[in-house]
Amino acid sequence: MPTVCVNSNAISDYVRAGSSTTSEKDLCVLGMSECARIRMRVAENPNTPKEMLRELAMDECADVRIAVATNPFTPAVVLDRLSKDEDVFVRIGIAQEVSTPEYLLKALCFDENPYVAAEAEKTLTILGQRFGPLRGLPSREPTRFENNRSETTNPDRLAS
Repeated sequence: MPTVCVNSNAISDYVRAGSSTTSEKDLCVLGMSECARIRMRVAENPNTPKEMLRELAMDECADVRIAVATNPFTPAVVLDRLSKDEDVFVRIGIAQEVSTPEYLLKALCFDENPYVAAEAEKTLTILGQRFGPLRGLPSREPTRFENNRSETTNPDRLAS
């Protein structure tokens, strides 16, 4: 859980950290804040320089790393590192993000945590539905629900 910000400028810093008009220089200064919530807002900001996103990807606070992972402008090399993060919620954030590169989503389908794997597969499915079928989607056994549905909707079975 991010720490509480006790600085008298915390609210204005938080607002500036999320603003599209804040300069890159100011975002870098705000990215070094003692307050994790401010660093998290900087990590979410699409205008944050890539160098600062690299720094924030190593932040001690998992919420900051999740924000970096879900920023669509985070460099792929940073996402690669975060996809192996020890915190499962960071990996879930990457697995749920539709801007995550397809190759990383496919790799996360084999994550040791079954929830991460399921979320990555779900995101690939969503992307497949939006943008057509994805090649090389990891194969898996159909779920019990899918098996039951195919049996009940089989026209040959209904005719008998």
